[in-house]
Amino acid sequence: MELGPDFKPLDEWVESMKKFGLRLAALGLSALVLGLWCENATSQGLPFGALNGEELKGSFQLESVGFVSVATQREYEKVEHLRGDVFLPVLTGETTDFAFQVRGSRLSLDRDRATTATAGVIPRDLGSSSVGPFFRKKLESGDIVTGDIQVGRSGIDLGSSTTATTVAANLFWGRKKSDDEGQWIYLLSYSNSRSSLNNIPFPGFAYAKSFKTETSQGVWAAGAPFFFALIRSNPWSFTSLLTPFTSFIDAGYSFVGPFGVFARFGWQPQGFKVNGGPAERILYEEFRTQIGLRGPLSKSILATVGFAYSDGRRVAWGDSLSRATVFESRLDDETSLFLSLSGRF
Repeated sequence: MELGPDFKPLDEWVESMKKFGLRLAALGLSALVLGLWCENATSQGLPFGALNGEELKGSFQLESVGFVSVATQREYEKVEHLRGDVFLPVLTGETTDFAFQVRGSRLSLDRDRATTATAGVIPRDLGSSSVGPFFRKKLESGDIVTGDIQVGRSGIDLGSSTTATTVAANLFWGRKKSDDEGQWIYLLSYSNSRSSLNNIPFPGFAYAKSFKTETSQGVWAAGAPFFFALIRSNPWSFTSLLTPFTSFIDAGYSFVGPFGVFARFGWQPQGFKVNGGPAERILYEEFRTQIGLRGPLSKSILATVGFAYSDGRRVAWGDSLSRATVFESRLDDETSLFLSLSGRF
């Protein structure tokens, strides 16, 4: 998929951006659904693109939030988020495909933080990494089955005894598309490193459908327990995700071809499984407002840069965010810079 076509007349730009919007919808859906069922995972055009029978392509995503702190209310309130993942197809065929995935994340505080309980000190550096296979099988009925397994380590120091083994597995079954281009998708997910609902196989379902009119196009998906919508009406775009696990609203405006501005508000939770301490996990959450620019660096790489304002921040020991109240530390608001790069190859 080409994220940044060569410069063309305006009418050709409009048509290319329409095609880009539909492909972006597939990417967005996959990222959001995998993010819902396995919070620390980020997808690469999967599983929705895969469930539609699209060709599997290699992809990557790198994101840094808070690498430069612009302003905080007090010293030692800086938080930096790093995240990266790579999706690499290794075998593709007419009915069966295999790929390999590598994922990692890091959360860095300015210092070790004391909590409301004296025994619950929270270390300044947390991280996770995982690797695993992905497969896709096209059935004779027209249905498509995809699955992935991720095994890794998570904790305070990935090379020490404080880390714990993380396991995540997802299974998706996409029914053959109906005459109106709608598609039922059923899924089963397990993880021991979410910020809630850990160590249980979690079932779900969704109905996804794309639409196109004379002035707009997009896609929506509704299921248990989430709703997602992406709408593009050049030069405007709108994306929304509402779930009990993570949520955001994003609005964008393209002013020159694929280059544009955007604003986003979201709730961002994370969970890190650890060995030792007053609980099995260290949990983090914040409400983040972002304003920035989007545009291609090349035909295959898309860049996003801007300012992020984070508030409602807290880090805690606990099994889930709803019960993490005793060993907790709250952080002041922060304004910082963010940068992300993504692409397909």
